[in-house]
Amino acid sequence: NGSSGIAVGMATNIPPHNLNELNDCLILLINNPNTKTSQLLQKIMGPDLPTGGEKILKNYEKKEIYIKGKGSFLINSRWIIENLKNGLYQIVINEIPYQINKTKIIEQIANLINSKKIPLDDIIDESDENIRIILKPKNRNINADKLMQLCFKLSDLSTRFSCNFNVLENGIEPKQLGLKDILSNFINYRKISIKRKSEFNINKIKLRLEILDGFL
Repeated sequence: NGSSGIAVGMATNIPPHNLNELNDCLILLINNPNTKTSQLLQKIMGPDLPTGGEKILKNYEKKEIYIKGKGSFLINSRWIIENLKNGLYQIVINEIPYQINKTKIIEQIANLINSKKIPLDDIIDESDENIRIILKPKNRNINADKLMQLCFKLSDLSTRFSCNFNVLENGIEPKQLGLKDILSNFINYRKISIKRKSEFNINKIKLRLEILDGFL
């Protein structure tokens, strides 16, 4: 699960992941505890962000994050072109980066329009439960890809997420762990909790049997 926080002298920043992918990794590890991280990475596609966006995650970045427990990757907003009359078009942004405030993005772009740093006429927020931010270019000849690259560069429509898998190993010792170590810790924790649950149920049954024995 995604988690971020700062304590005295340490911090953690873990992006959310897909539960099915993590489950597949856990099954691999349960069946073979010697499974390598490279084999786990065939199951994990990378972070699964609830707000969507396009993850720019190169293979070497992915390896660094999941082996060392630290690294970073880029998140770009997703957008489409909607054609209008007379050859005009508008850009619709329908997914924004994780943990970025939509209002902040709109303010940033509005300021860029006012200071004439980007060739846009207007920005309109048509969002309801879904994100829908409209960008109106100044004219039909402006290249949409180049325009969006400029917006990515100058605003939070594109951000870099820094990963720091700093966790409490065995619930006690702070440590920066990779994917395999974190999942192995989880499996060990589940073994302990299932054993405790079973022991609790056995003791409950024993007490009930004692009462029934008394009744007999």
